[in-house]
Amino acid sequence: MADPAYTQSNRHIAFSVDERAEEEVLLLRNFTWHEELGRMPVGTLDLVSTDHDIRYGDYIGKKVTIRLDMENDGCRYFHGYLTSIQQLTPEGRLAHFRATVHPWYWLHGKTTDCRIFQGPPDEGITVPAIIEQIFNERGLGAFENKLNETSHYRKWEYCVQYRESELDFLSRLMEQEGISYFFVHGETDHAMYLVDASSCYQDAGYQPFRYRATRPSRYEGPYVYEWNIHSEFRSGAVAQRDFNFKDSSVLVDSAIGEQQNWDGDPFELYDYPGEFVDKNEGDRLASVRWDELQAMRDVRQAATDSRGLYAGGKITLKDHPRREECDKEYLVVSLTHHAYAGDYGASADDDSADESYECTFEAIPADRQFRPARVTPKPLVHGPQTAIVVTTSESEEILCDEYGRVKVQFHWDRYGNADDQSSCWVRVSQNWAGAKWGSLFLPRRGQEVIVEFEEGDPDRPIITGRVYNVENPVPYTLPEFKTISTIKSLSSTGG
Repeated sequence: MADPAYTQSNRHIAFSVDERAEEEVLLLRNFTWHEELGRMPVGTLDLVSTDHDIRYGDYIGKKVTIRLDMENDGCRYFHGYLTSIQQLTPEGRLAHFRATVHPWYWLHGKTTDCRIFQGPPDEGITVPAIIEQIFNERGLGAFENKLNETSHYRKWEYCVQYRESELDFLSRLMEQEGISYFFVHGETDHAMYLVDASSCYQDAGYQPFRYRATRPSRYEGPYVYEWNIHSEFRSGAVAQRDFNFKDSSVLVDSAIGEQQNWDGDPFELYDYPGEFVDKNEGDRLASVRWDELQAMRDVRQAATDSRGLYAGGKITLKDHPRREECDKEYLVVSLTHHAYAGDYGASADDDSADESYECTFEAIPADRQFRPARVTPKPLVHGPQTAIVVTTSESEEILCDEYGRVKVQFHWDRYGNADDQSSCWVRVSQNWAGAKWGSLFLPRRGQEVIVEFEEGDPDRPIITGRVYNVENPVPYTLPEFKTISTIKSLSSTGG
């Protein structure tokens, strides 16, 4: 594009494809970029071109960069993958396109699986370890574990990704454990930061933001011209309960806050099962649920012309007429950048007056612990399944623990090797169960068993029955001997 009216070089925003950085076929007219702690960022771009026959589909899946000039000097970048593009109605001599851009994490939403995650025997696996394992296996982009070194995470004996995308699986695990994330962008790459505590967030790099009731006509340093305070009533207590058959006891945990209540009633939120196995884990999860509940109880909704803010950055406010709002740190939890380059077609100088930028954002007091809301549902197993009983080796007919639990290979598990690492220990229903009395029939290697799941939870299998199949036929020929009712045993190896 030789015509100086059709160049981004003297605009305050620009678009480029990483592998074609010098090319100016698509020109960025305006964009919005939304990001939020613990949520997927997305950029929406309006692009124009003098080439109406451009092969715009070739840009899908490409790494792209958005440049935004800063207030005084320098620039910042938003980097990601172009994930969709559509050609809109032409505007005069210009072809018009709208595109979306996402970070590499978005690509994890394009693959689904059924998969079991387990750590070494008797050690378990934590959610941060699962996250790192999946990220390293895919190798889609950079990430940094910024989690607080003093954080203690549950060691899961068994954690299942069941008929869901990797994005949904990872999102629900992070939401459950109180882990958040945000992205840091460079000119040619971007990285995810995993965070879980107030100490993980850094200053956004600005002097204190001044409050002004009207928007200045030109940039005069960091200020906000909107600062709205939204407060709402939230429940004042959380309580959770779970059951651990090894202790034969009910585990209860609750956390009562000092936040507002209604005529003395805290309006407690109670849930079962709480997904914990001991009191310490119950206490930790209750604290996470409390943080999640209270994080957004009062939110500052603001607007500024300052261009360097990001979700996960801290700022300070001054000169607000409500004095208690001043001289304290706030954590930016979500924001949207709105930028317009001006019309293409005339000279860039003529259009410069049309350039515009605004950042709208939400913030909470920085000393409050932020936890992402649980919005990603956990998949349910809708009804019973069958699985095959497994042991350590083919020569071992029975594998069980002191509770009579066995291990199985699920039909949907394409990673298991039909051995003692194929599943967790699974409890087995018996006809009669008492205190060292009752019936006991242990499933043997190769038998097909019926597996159900407590509350439909894929992490909580329990064997409720057994069925015959072609490899394990009925004990008498049918229908020839259909009148025979029997319990017929078979000696085990060496028995």
